[in-house]
Amino acid sequence: QLDRIMHGYRCTFTSDPLEELTEYILAGCGPEFGAVVLVSSGSEAMKSCQKIKALTGIDVVGDLRGRGYFIGIELVTDPVTKTPFPRDQQLFLRVRECAFADGLICYPSGGNVDGVLGDTIILAPRYNTPDAELADIAGKLGVSVRQAAAGAAVLHVHVRDPSDGSPSADPALFADVVARLRAGTDAILSLTTGGSARMTLEERLAGPMRSAPELCSLNLGTMNFAMLPMAARARNWRFVWEKPLLERTCDGVFRNTFADIETIIRTLGNRFGTRFEFEAYDVGHLYSLAHLRDRGLAQPRPFVQFVLGILGGIGADGEALDMMQTTARRLFGADIEWSVVAGGRAQMALCEAAIMAGGHVRVGLEDNLWLGPGRLATSNAECVAAAVTLVERHQRRPATPAEARVRLGLAA
Repeated sequence: QLDRIMHGYRCTFTSDPLEELTEYILAGCGPEFGAVVLVSSGSEAMKSCQKIKALTGIDVVGDLRGRGYFIGIELVTDPVTKTPFPRDQQLFLRVRECAFADGLICYPSGGNVDGVLGDTIILAPRYNTPDAELADIAGKLGVSVRQAAAGAAVLHVHVRDPSDGSPSADPALFADVVARLRAGTDAILSLTTGGSARMTLEERLAGPMRSAPELCSLNLGTMNFAMLPMAARARNWRFVWEKPLLERTCDGVFRNTFADIETIIRTLGNRFGTRFEFEAYDVGHLYSLAHLRDRGLAQPRPFVQFVLGILGGIGADGEALDMMQTTARRLFGADIEWSVVAGGRAQMALCEAAIMAGGHVRVGLEDNLWLGPGRLATSNAECVAAAVTLVERHQRRPATPAEARVRLGLAA
């Protein structure tokens, strides 16, 4: 009987006096009392835990299955269709790594659909775990699933009018989005100060001013910002404002004068300690950033986003990326963090080039709708998952939000 306890039930019942009694009972070493009542009570506690139930609100969580204190959390690309993640992403292993880093042990399992596909995370806490600990376990797992599923350490935030999807500068919308994101993730939020070329500087600053951001994007120069090719394509427009907005980009500029840039830096930086994701759309913008550094306006070790492929800026090709890197190294040496985001179908190819060169990457539906030839992306999360696959293919891994804060010089 001792052998059964040590090598059988020991996997489930460990280091707790009540559990030791239960293994003794289940191994047939004593009278059978209390065990069924205890497990039944625990089952109800697990099912009623609100944070366990809340796991189904995560975009990549499908069904919750199990009995008692043994719960399997299904991970899927779409909670409606229950489509499993591709095998090469091994999401269940990334969840385990994130959870372990946060002090939580869970049990990852792959191949649960057909022996190849199907990611599941199993929770099996002690059956007499207090309700408060159950809530803590579920909360930590929720954070780990979000981190592993997306892999994004920084979320770049714009807002739109909920009624028709048009670009908006409404501070109330910013406040609502920021509050919900902060409640659901510890990722860094980089709020736009660009907004739209049709907005005034005051409008562009209103949302960030209300949200006290740790990071904001900042465009480094006035430029043409044309989206005419998109307007010329035949398509069924969903809203009446879409095509006219694109067509108007031929007659106007996206204003970001040195006075505007200095206003943004002093307004947000001095008041909230905000740091900036400096967006460079062309080589000349890097010289503008060096000028800001020399005047003491740009923080040490700036974070620069190379934005490639906007009509009016530098193109989206390998030579353009090489030119941006070479210029940045000449002006800043190693004292810089740089990233790449490309507009359109070149996004993933240039992301991979940036990864190979030691840079960071930004992806998403703001700048690109495609994952590959003829394959539309369904969400920002799907774009991030594709980028994570590229990162891991080259023997790197996505930074956690905590690691990114250190790299970018943000307050812990």
